[in-house]
Amino acid sequence: MRPGVVSLGDSLSCGEGVGVRVPRDRTWVQLLAQAMGLPAVVLASPGARTRDVRQRQLPLMPQPRAVLVTLLVGYNDVAGPGFEAATLAEDLSHVVRAARSRGELLVLWRLADPTHRLPVPKRAAAGVRDRVLSVNEAIDRCAAADDPTLVLDLAQVSGVRNRDAWAVDRLHPSVLGHYLMARHAAAALRTSGIQITGSIRAPAPQPVPTRVDELYWLARHGTPWAAGNLGRIGPPALAMLRG
Repeated sequence: MRPGVVSLGDSLSCGEGVGVRVPRDRTWVQLLAQAMGLPAVVLASPGARTRDVRQRQLPLMPQPRAVLVTLLVGYNDVAGPGFEAATLAEDLSHVVRAARSRGELLVLWRLADPTHRLPVPKRAAAGVRDRVLSVNEAIDRCAAADDPTLVLDLAQVSGVRNRDAWAVDRLHPSVLGHYLMARHAAAALRTSGIQITGSIRAPAPQPVPTRVDELYWLARHGTPWAAGNLGRIGPPALAMLRG
């Protein structure tokens, strides 16, 4: 059977994060595939960086060519150690070329600045924005050199800046956030001439995470994870604080 939608990338596509999980059938990838009447193969995995997509996910892509390949990656590069814009750009270029050769169309997402919803110091926020800009510049270069590639922008998703679009950790899309992303992607595909006959059903209203919810998540999941990964996340955090 010919693959339908193949998803590459990180937790923003697979819906799984530290102490956060969106039901698989409510992720934006699955919602989009359902609207297109196609099966989805989700290779995206939590914590994946661009190098992980290149080394671990690309070899798993099914044959023959998929109808659609999606790629959303970069936030773990931004937050991780050893960030080098040139290395990321080379890995991303390889991933985009390979993904494009394995699908009729590649949907490539640009990143949005996450600092408006995160309690981070101003200097660290500036460092995050600089890295996000580097990732987006690399994405734009890849897209310009590879046609047909449909570029979507997380910052342009309607409602994405609202608190209810994000899970309790403020890092991963909520069920509503995934719906908004799927709706945005479907509209862009229709504008590009791709026929999408199915609808994307809005989720039932979900309670917005409260401060108590956030503190519980921090104590139960966030702090233990940070303590266990201090050697990995500490250096880039200090580097961004130093500017």
